[in-house]
Amino acid sequence: MDDVPVKPNRFRSIKGGTALQRESDKRLHAWEVNYKRKTTRGRGCVHWVLWQRCTLDQCWPLGHDHLSAWQRKADGARVLVSQPYADHVPKEHELIDYLTCTGLDVLTDAGLSWHYPGKTVLMAFTLACE
Repeated sequence: MDDVPVKPNRFRSIKGGTALQRESDKRLHAWEVNYKRKTTRGRGCVHWVLWQRCTLDQCWPLGHDHLSAWQRKADGARVLVSQPYADHVPKEHELIDYLTCTGLDVLTDAGLSWHYPGKTVLMAFTLACE
């Protein structure tokens, strides 16, 4: 990830361009480049990932925090990214039960999280078949 150029973070800015902000920008750009994703105006909802209509006010994934909606550039596959703080990440058995019930799959990686690097864990929810 060290060779990935820094791109300004479109989601938030911390005054002064601290080392934390530079690391955050670097991780966000690496996510966009390495996983070939683009931001979208999606609602940040589980039903959105599943290509279903949603009428619920709070339809968020397990362990939700700092949500953002993404799509794969090649085919438009939807990804819902949550970046909960490490102490709020669901336990493994809870996550497995949740994924089984919803038909989703998840990539979890603390090293990819760009919201408060080192304190949060990236959880990328996709359809299980993608």
